[in-house]
Amino acid sequence: MGNIGSQSKIEYTAIGDIVNMAARLQGTTKKFLDYPIIMSKEAWNELDGHPYYPALTNLGMQKIRGKKKKLEAFGFNPLKDHPLSMAQGDKGFLPLQRMRGV
Repeated sequence: MGNIGSQSKIEYTAIGDIVNMAARLQGTTKKFLDYPIIMSKEAWNELDGHPYYPALTNLGMQKIRGKKKKLEAFGFNPLKDHPLSMAQGDKGFLPLQRMRGV
């Protein structure tokens, strides 16, 4: 993260392989319309023990643009009817659409 650009225009941004991978994973939501959140296996592993962990769905090995190897992807739908659904307004993160000012 940092400033990039020239003397006439400077932007603060994040760059790198992880940022690119996140953007490409986000692009796979066009293929899996039921899952607005898609993550890598590494991110899935970090969520072990989280209350929503059981609601994550394995989407299998996916071809990611710009990568030679396929990546195991996992999807999550916060509005889906599962016991801890965020749509039910339990104590969890609220979807951005439900937050004031967003």
